[in-house]
Amino acid sequence: MEISKKEDKMKLSKRQIEILSTLFASGKALMASEIAILSAEIPLITINQTLRKMLDNGLVEVESFAKSGKVFSRKYVPTMSREEFEAIEHPKKKNPLHKFTARNLVATYVKHKNSDDILAGLDELEKAINECREKLLDK
Repeated sequence: MEISKKEDKMKLSKRQIEILSTLFASGKALMASEIAILSAEIPLITINQTLRKMLDNGLVEVESFAKSGKVFSRKYVPTMSREEFEAIEHPKKKNPLHKFTARNLVATYVKHKNSDDILAGLDELEKAINECREKLLDK
């Protein structure tokens, strides 16, 4: 699912945001009980209910199962990247792409490369710009 489709369809609840944030912060698949420990303010039953809804909506998926005491529990991971999550939750505030200008893009590129890479990259960029310009002029 593309970001734009997610933005149109999804308004994440406070609990969903907290659970996704916890999953992203951990960097690994978590059981509901582990999420409850890391998110001390959310009761385990609420986490389980929210995870079920998130699973139905495709926000999380079951990566594996792990033994927890005498039972097996699901281990959940987000189905989107952190960047997609931030773009959905904070489309203007957190999405770095909304502030990009051509000048900033080139300045950032040049700042993080050595001189040989810069020249090769600028040649590629110039070629791409010319191709885009031709396409726009042909319309």
